[in-house]
This record gives sequence, C-alpha cells and structure tokens, in this order.
Amino acid sequence: MLLIEVDDSAFPFVVVRFIGDNTDQELEEYFARLDEVRAAAPHRYVVMLDATHAKLPTGRQLRMHANWLRKRMNKIRRSSLASAYVVPSPAVRVALKALFTLQAMETPYVVVDTVADARAVLQAYLDRELGTGPTA
Repeated sequence: MLLIEVDDSAFPFVVVRFIGDNTDQELEEYFARLDEVRAAAPHRYVVMLDATHAKLPTGRQLRMHANWLRKRMNKIRRSSLASAYVVPSPAVRVALKALFTLQAMETPYVVVDTVADARAVLQAYLDRELGTGPTA
C-alpha cells in the first residue's frame, strides 16, 4: 500500500492522503505525482490533503517539501484554486506551520479537522470558479 496516495479520479477535486510514516523516497514520488497531475490539468483545480493518519515528518522532509513548493510556486498559483489540509493532530499542525514558515503558501488554503469540512470549503471554491454553486 502506498503511504502517500494522490487521487485525481474526481478532477478537478484532487485528494492526497498521507498515511503513517513516509520515507524521503515516498515524498519524492508524491512530488512527482503532483507534478504529473498539474501538467495534465486542463484547468484549475482544488486539492484536499488528508493528514488524518499521518505521522510527523522529519525536519529533512519539511525542508524537502518547502524546497519543492518554492521551486513550483508560480505554477501552483496558476493551477490551484485552493487547498484544504485535514489535520486533526496538534503535533502535525505544528509541523504544517513549520513548513509554511520555511515556505509561505501563496494560494488560498484552510486547515480543518475533518474531511467533510475540507470538502465543503473546496466545493465552494469550485462552485465559484465553475459557476455551479447555489449563487450561480
């Protein structure tokens, strides 16, 4: 089983799931998969990053992630409408704050406790973008 799953089967709603401890190699594979999704995207999309079952990343992994974000931030701004991070663990929230201290996130994002909250927030972004929501 992959410990970082990237599911774009419901595009433009992309779901990433972090499960357990991730190796540096798994993190690199995750970055490559996100690059593939972005390159193939016909239009902007939203990303839910579910860390409900994640373990704490290492300091090295936080730096890897910050460097990956820094190198791609222009592309991320053009392709991503918003991100929602599902992070019920206080310790993992601290790690996420550390990541964003190393590299600020320059697109809209929220940090929530549940997948349902993340879906609701991201659906609102999609509805506005696509003109499909209740206010459309």
